[in-house]
Amino acid sequence: MQEIKIKDITEIDANKYNKHLLNNINSNIFNTLEWIKYISDFYNLSSKIIYIENEKGEISASLPLAIKKNNIISFPFTDSINVISDNEDEAIKIVGEAKNYFFNKHLQNK
Repeated sequence: MQEIKIKDITEIDANKYNKHLLNNINSNIFNTLEWIKYISDFYNLSSKIIYIENEKGEISASLPLAIKKNNIISFPFTDSINVISDNEDEAIKIVGEAKNYFFNKHLQNK
């Protein structure tokens, strides 16, 4: 069974995440942990990664999120950051979970 997880970028297994990026043709430099950490630190953002783990414990889909105050924002100086997945259904689940996360954690606290 696939499980959707949300973790702070400091809690992500870097080896597992990097393997995921290398195995997906639609990943780019802006999806790497190094880029996300650098931009997050520089702009004082809280950054999370929403991801799906398959039955083997491998990451099969992911999306980094930058959070500033109570808003999910785009990463500054990041030309393209997209859902990394070869599976359209997983990509849709990731985007839906991002919406749920924003609503549950941020809109309700206003």
